[in-house]
Amino acid sequence: MKKRKSTTPWFSSGTRPTRIGWYQTKVIPALTRMKYWDGRIWLYLSGSGLVRSRTQDPAWRGLTESAYKRLLRLKVRFLSSLHAARSE
Repeated sequence: MKKRKSTTPWFSSGTRPTRIGWYQTKVIPALTRMKYWDGRIWLYLSGSGLVRSRTQDPAWRGLTESAYKRLLRLKVRFLSSLHAARSE
């Protein structure tokens, strides 16, 4: 049985997404960050909402819906444990 891919290949910084939505972007080769493409600019989620990213030309790849949901669950779990550790 073939395993379905959960992401697209990486696209270079000169290529823009054709669809509005969330994408995985490379901050540095070993670090990625989820950013939102609004059709014109890249944004990221901060404590004050969506903020324009200083980097407007990242390498990026798309995620399937199930991969994106998995990533969100991991992020929520991590942030919850971080919050719990700070509360102690």
